[in-house]
Amino acid sequence: MAVRAGVDRVVVHADDWVLAVHRAGAQPPVLALLAGSLLAAGRAAAGRPTAELAPPPAATYADDRPSDGRVDREWCAVAVPAPYLHRPSATVGLGDTFVAGLLLADSLP
Repeated sequence: MAVRAGVDRVVVHADDWVLAVHRAGAQPPVLALLAGSLLAAGRAAAGRPTAELAPPPAATYADDRPSDGRVDREWCAVAVPAPYLHRPSATVGLGDTFVAGLLLADSLP
């Protein structure tokens, strides 16, 4: 997908983990994945955008997630657990909030 789109990274957010496939040699986007997940979990807990940056107390974390490592000579994968709420206050806007967290983290020096 990344090759066809001409991008250096593809990110997939599942309920309880986030995976990025990125070009080998590039800095793994771990902080961006964590930031996006944290902001989305905060919104899920509050039911609206929030400035709360602590994981929601009711969040759970998966033990099983995709493996990190090389996909081939050109691509690597990295996965992080995401805070998951079994009973979110709302789910509208979580994708937008996740992407905003990714962009925010990527824009920081």
